[in-house]
Amino acid sequence: MDSTAEIFKKSFIALSQDGLQIGFLEISINILVAFLAGLFIQYVYRRYYQGVLYQRSFSIALVMVAIITCLILMTIRGNLILSLGLVGALSIVRFRTPIKDTLDLAFLYWSISVGISSAVGFYNLTALGCLLISVALYFMSHRATKDASFLLVVRTSGEEVGSNILAPISDFVHRWEITSQVA
Repeated sequence: MDSTAEIFKKSFIALSQDGLQIGFLEISINILVAFLAGLFIQYVYRRYYQGVLYQRSFSIALVMVAIITCLILMTIRGNLILSLGLVGALSIVRFRTPIKDTLDLAFLYWSISVGISSAVGFYNLTALGCLLISVALYFMSHRATKDASFLLVVRTSGEEVGSNILAPISDFVHRWEITSQVA
């Protein structure tokens, strides 16, 4: 077991050596895989978005988070000093934008994990993770739409609300109820 002093010494030696340098081809492949996986996440997000207002900037941010995470991890890979410095530098960043939907947070974590797995060269994990998460999201979103409830507000001035409006609704909806009716 290495002592703390030996770990720091090895990290300083690694910092001064070229042994941990990453080649241009490996950097390019890692960033390309992170970018493609980020685009896939962006497509899945756009396809299964169920909120009120779709924000294009958030879907673009998903791609950028994958690439940025990949770059950060390639920077600190194998170097304790750089990783501690980066943790200190990133700890001052404050995110003030609230996440309105919990599913958006899951997409952010997915994008971060894709960046991490791409940075360390686990391309098969990146691809398999994207595939499994999207398949799970597909099945869960289709199940959720079957059980989802919707609100229909109808305002009319006529008195024949029952037969003219409720009859066509009952043709398309299996279960419904009137919660309020003002005459």
